[in-house]
Amino acid sequence: MSAKSFRISSLNMMKYPDLVDGMKVMARIRYRSHGGQAVIHRNGTDITVVFDTPIESITPGQSAVFYEDDDVIGGGIIE
Repeated sequence: MSAKSFRISSLNMMKYPDLVDGMKVMARIRYRSHGGQAVIHRNGTDITVVFDTPIESITPGQSAVFYEDDDVIGGGIIE
């Protein structure tokens, strides 16, 4: 089943001190996935990742990692 968005918890930032609402990233949901272009939306503590195109097998409990070029921005756990 494919989906276009998911929420994350346990945000861990690496490159920047915090996420900016509307930040465009490459998001990967599995180690071997190619990932996809996405936009991160933040509303208080609620963080939603929205892919440009639907992604297969978004699974709660897996990690989501956000990239800017080859740099890891941060990540979290899919809810």
